[in-house]
Amino acid sequence: MVGFAGSIVVGYAAGNAEYTILFRAIVALFVCYVVGWLVGLVGQWVIEQNVAAYKRANPIPDDPMKASHSPADEGGSQQSASSTSTKAA
Repeated sequence: MVGFAGSIVVGYAAGNAEYTILFRAIVALFVCYVVGWLVGLVGQWVIEQNVAAYKRANPIPDDPMKASHSPADEGGSQQSASSTSTKAA
């Protein structure tokens, strides 16, 4: 849209005929559309490559519960049991 509007303003300022202004503005609109579409494709490809590289570098384990670290693994449940027995006494 910026290419279209810019072409109209510049064409009008240059004193071109209306038909010439509109024709050039429509051509600019299509050219800018194609360039924007190509830039979008490249941007999408770059993002997909970065996401794939991140997933390769940081894989998700099959069972996230086994991979996570819980306090019970270090005897956390034994500490809570000893603290409850002192409270009862």
